[in-house]
Amino acid sequence: MVDQLQGRVEKLSVSNVALPEKRAPGSAGVKQDFVCNLTALKLKPNVPFYKYDIRIYVVFEKSDGTEHQKELTKQTKDDFPEQERKTASVYVFKTLCKMYKDIFPQDSALFYDRAAEKQFKLPAKGVPSTGADAKGILVVIKKVTDKFQLTSNDLMKAVNVRDCEREKEILEVLTLAVSQKGYLETSQFVTYGSGVHYLFDHRALGFRDNELPELMDGKYMGIGVTKSVKVLEGEDGTGATPFVVTDGLYVRTTYGAKPRTFPIGNIARPASELKFEAADGSTFTVEQYFKKQYNIQLKYPWMFTVSERHKPTSYYPVELLRVAPSQRVTLQQQTPDQVASMIKASATLPQTRLHQTKVMKDALDINSRNPYLASAGITVTGRILPTPTILYGERQEVKPVDNCKWNGDRSRFLEPAYLSNWAVCATLTQFDARKIQVKDYVSRIEARCRNRGMQVDPVAEIFHLQNQSFEGLKEWYAAQKQKGRRYLMFITSDGIKQHDLIKLLEIEYQIVSQEVKGSKVDAVLHRNQNQTLDNVVAKINMKLGGVNYNVMLGRPNEPSSKWLTDKNRLFIGFEISNPPPLSKAEMERGATYKMMGQKLSEVVVDILKRFREATSVAPQHMVLYFSGISEGQFSLVTDTYMKAIHTGISSLSANYKPHITALAVSKDHNERIYKSKISGTRASEQNIPPGTVVDTKIVSPVINEFYLNAHSAFQGTAKTPKYSLLADDSKVPLDIVERMTHGLCFLHEIVTSTVSVPVPLIVADRCAKRGHNVFIANSGQGRSAVGSIDEANAKLVNHGELQKVRFNA
Repeated sequence: MVDQLQGRVEKLSVSNVALPEKRAPGSAGVKQDFVCNLTALKLKPNVPFYKYDIRIYVVFEKSDGTEHQKELTKQTKDDFPEQERKTASVYVFKTLCKMYKDIFPQDSALFYDRAAEKQFKLPAKGVPSTGADAKGILVVIKKVTDKFQLTSNDLMKAVNVRDCEREKEILEVLTLAVSQKGYLETSQFVTYGSGVHYLFDHRALGFRDNELPELMDGKYMGIGVTKSVKVLEGEDGTGATPFVVTDGLYVRTTYGAKPRTFPIGNIARPASELKFEAADGSTFTVEQYFKKQYNIQLKYPWMFTVSERHKPTSYYPVELLRVAPSQRVTLQQQTPDQVASMIKASATLPQTRLHQTKVMKDALDINSRNPYLASAGITVTGRILPTPTILYGERQEVKPVDNCKWNGDRSRFLEPAYLSNWAVCATLTQFDARKIQVKDYVSRIEARCRNRGMQVDPVAEIFHLQNQSFEGLKEWYAAQKQKGRRYLMFITSDGIKQHDLIKLLEIEYQIVSQEVKGSKVDAVLHRNQNQTLDNVVAKINMKLGGVNYNVMLGRPNEPSSKWLTDKNRLFIGFEISNPPPLSKAEMERGATYKMMGQKLSEVVVDILKRFREATSVAPQHMVLYFSGISEGQFSLVTDTYMKAIHTGISSLSANYKPHITALAVSKDHNERIYKSKISGTRASEQNIPPGTVVDTKIVSPVINEFYLNAHSAFQGTAKTPKYSLLADDSKVPLDIVERMTHGLCFLHEIVTSTVSVPVPLIVADRCAKRGHNVFIANSGQGRSAVGSIDEANAKLVNHGELQKVRFNA
């Protein structure tokens, strides 16, 4: 074991590769003001912070008179003992501060993280006595060093273009500062880590169970708030401002015998002005009502009131609202239906979410009344990028509406394919077999393909599959292989699940396939849903190697216009999954991102060879998008991944040195961007418009970052993707990177609207899911499971003609 550990340590290396130097923000587009859910933290200069080590032990007496100690500050990975110990630690800490005021003065700032560390910042409060079954409590406090470790002047040390040179101690102090109420009020909050605070029990605080989805199996959906502290550019772009980010949901009342919890609806007039009629016909202001009904004199009657989402005529003073409790369930314990229910319940409109976030900041004392914090919202200037032009065949140009959607049903494909020697297999229930006219649908497909410019031969065969099993499906597929078919369409009843089996056979026989559900066929035949038909035709053209349209960023004479149409530029997307915790055996094989580093060189070489085979050109500029990379893994891309890519390129030719641009794309952040003036009732009206880009103030002062919202959010609040430039030797301006990324969101080719992230990432994600589903389908048919990654790649990956087309369109 020692030898193994020594070998692993010797292989460890610290990356010293710097990220690209900070560039000027973009300027393209129309400027517009937005609001972001950040709060600025104000730090006094020259304030030292001292760090102490604290150990808390509960002392028990055994039957023989000897003592046994249980450490409360010891960490554990299990939620229940972790929360139990942390609650007890807070118990002891508060008692300590109350009993020994000479050692813990009230005018000092104490920050306590409930573990083996105490840092000074906020005053503590008293707590009841400890448990009666313990003989006593032993608290051991040690100095980490005789000198202070950092000061408030060390803020900029938390950011650096080199990951190994970042010093994040000051962020730990600030995280503790904004977490104190969540940490210390254990009867109100249950906290996991340092940034997630849940409210404890929604039923005890008056939550109605029907306000949350019923998950069954003893599970329930919790209410909480997430936050993080980071150093951003700030007003002047110098990067000297720390911010706290929150993302909130529900609030609870703090008055009455039975406090209740509810989701906020809208903002209303101040409590001193808003009037309503009581049951007896008398009229009160909200301020007068609370004085008469609850004998509560509002301290801030001039502040706005909020209404309840499900009772829009019930109004509450914000000063009497606090956060509500919750509970969490691990990812492995959630069913797909439960996940879907939670996603639907969490889809809160921007206007409501922004108000809820402000109220919940107040509950955690992250508000303007806290002397250490500035205002509760940050205004930031962004831009609406110019709308690209969609290029169809016969030089037809189409301009998208609202920077996100367009009508292409009268356009001809840019490169129409030839649909020849094709067949249709119908797998239908008896009811659908009588209802669905397959021949009529096929006729419409043929006509629509011709209208879009494709050359179409009549369908060679329409087969109704009677043996509706994998064996029957395989027998028909094998017969089509003998007939040299180029394309197979499957029309399947909604209740018959065979998509993954079709794709497994597609790999084996190398005939591109497409499944259309019976309900979609019915919608075309009986409700004339031509857009559904167009989507099917668009897929057919792509699967056969055609190109539906292209995107031009500007007019032909503008420098930006060629960035997507230049054949010397190659775009690649890498989707990296972050699965739940691994078993010991899986950890021996290595995490996904580590395994990817080992294979990346081979993957890039394969892509370059196929690109040259398809275009007769060796790309001179490679643009890489990585999804699933956290900020802590940036050095993995800049060092390990880039080295692997350069190694692969060098293996092709020592003289071949294309430029490389690499960006990390993330939706896993707390930042939300809102319109400065929210109006309308639908999500698409309340959310920020498509094409919104923000690259100042709320971005890193040293890393090239931008937020780009390319799509129209039709549900809830838009989660704007964040882009970080990790590598670039082409010196491309940030303006071009932003517009190029925006343009790639128009290239889905199947639907005539934008997607949320660049299409190379969408394709990568679909390929990964297809591979997973094919693997499961192969394992479920009585076949011998593949025993290694190499065997899986040999049997279940497209190595034939299909790899030349977008088979998973």
